[in-house]
Amino acid sequence: MFTIIIIASLTFSFAIMLVMILDASRRLTSFSATSRSASEILEPAISTTAYGLIRATRQLIKYLFLRFLMFLHTLATFGRTILTQIERRFSLLIDAVRGRGQTPDHRHRGSVSFFLEQIKDYKEEMARRANLR
Repeated sequence: MFTIIIIASLTFSFAIMLVMILDASRRLTSFSATSRSASEILEPAISTTAYGLIRATRQLIKYLFLRFLMFLHTLATFGRTILTQIERRFSLLIDAVRGRGQTPDHRHRGSVSFFLEQIKDYKEEMARRANLR
């Protein structure tokens, strides 16, 4: 949106300068030799237009730089959130392996790892099935 406004103002300024140049050249041909020169006529308009273009370009650069910084901040915040979630999941997994975390059935099993207890339960079940046969 901002760039469209800048481009429109630049095009409008160029059109105004072109009209002024054509008007000044038409007047110069109709004036006598004592009239002002073309540089005296066009210098204020060209200076004003150049100043406006420089100012608009500076504002555009500031706007784009601010948007770029905001994008980087958003990207860093998103990355930090993702890394925090990954760290939390690994922490839960490590605690479960060490036997300090919550188990799927939310029972505390002491210092025995949930996985080791599952292996122990499986062995006991297999021994019980073997004794039944």
